[in-house]
Amino acid sequence: MNDALPRVAAVVLAAGGAIRYGALKQLLPWGSGTLLTHVVDTALASSARPVVVVLGAQAEVCRAAMGERPVQVVVNPMWAQGQSTSVQVALAALPPETDAALFLLADQPSVQLSTLEALIARYCATRAPLVWPEFRGRRGNPVLFDRRLFPELMAQHGDVGGRAVLQVHAAEAQRVAVDDPGILTDIDTPDDYARVQKG
Repeated sequence: MNDALPRVAAVVLAAGGAIRYGALKQLLPWGSGTLLTHVVDTALASSARPVVVVLGAQAEVCRAAMGERPVQVVVNPMWAQGQSTSVQVALAALPPETDAALFLLADQPSVQLSTLEALIARYCATRAPLVWPEFRGRRGNPVLFDRRLFPELMAQHGDVGGRAVLQVHAAEAQRVAVDDPGILTDIDTPDDYARVQKG
């Protein structure tokens, strides 16, 4: 095994049109910025590099919202066909030396930086094909996929992200217990947004 530290990229999936929400969730106010910029800033604060942001719906507005942040932006023209297409666009954009990708969701702003670092550390220690966080025994996001699973992710269709691949390889996964309820909290509706803001 190569003794060099693995190269882990962070991917922020932010291409969706937020049909259920009724407005573009990525640009909802959060802290001093938006949901998108908050999640991107958390990724940038981690040890993962590069940070790839996948945009789709209203891509140029979202790109402008990120300002000069040092991220690699890729636009998924097929975003309406589901999350699997965004995963695939991201994977295609990663440097060839990337060993693993940690996928963050733009509608999960409460995920803590410590969770990202714990997942990356567990991967570096084990080189497991999958690493995911659990809060009180419940699996959440973000999920880290080793490069050996990239071909399976590239073969997915529809609005599934990496869930099918995750289920196939669940027995091989490293599970990281975290004190971070944010891994279970996503924003799909205005009620979700109000509840998550209240903490």
